[in-house]
Amino acid sequence: ALTGGNPFYVGELLALGADEVPPSVADVVRARLQRHSPAGQRILAAAAVIGRPAPAALLASVSGVAAAAVDECVSSGTLVPVGHDFGFRHELTRRAVEEAVPHVQAEELHRIALLALEQADADAAELTHHALGAGDVDAILRHAPRAGRAAAAASAHREAIVQFRRALEHADRLT
Repeated sequence: ALTGGNPFYVGELLALGADEVPPSVADVVRARLQRHSPAGQRILAAAAVIGRPAPAALLASVSGVAAAAVDECVSSGTLVPVGHDFGFRHELTRRAVEEAVPHVQAEELHRIALLALEQADADAAELTHHALGAGDVDAILRHAPRAGRAAAAASAHREAIVQFRRALEHADRLT
């Protein structure tokens, strides 16, 4: 009755195995997060900030811990293999983990992800997302216009507007 029939919530409660029932999905996920080692928690924080399935090497690079910590997260069922990458079993889990990451740590993870993904020549919209999370205005000005042009070329006009607005918020820094 407490879960309202939400199968994800029921599954998370069963996986948690606690005597008390946390009041929300986010509380259940955060309680499960605490059962991971510090390295596992850091991998999960990096995975949440990256926001999409990623290779173990990228998760390790962004988190600053050994890629072997991914195995702990897979064993717990928090991360699942997605081809050769690893992602969250459910988007609600990813969001709950992301919300639990302290602000300064999230900025740091975004900054590291931005650097790693720039080297990998990632999508401009993804780079802009991480530039925003890192508060890196120079990177926003580098990537948001490219993301806007790519979105416009794909006829994703609303997305193009979002990306161009991100750059225009810092128009005072443009020549």
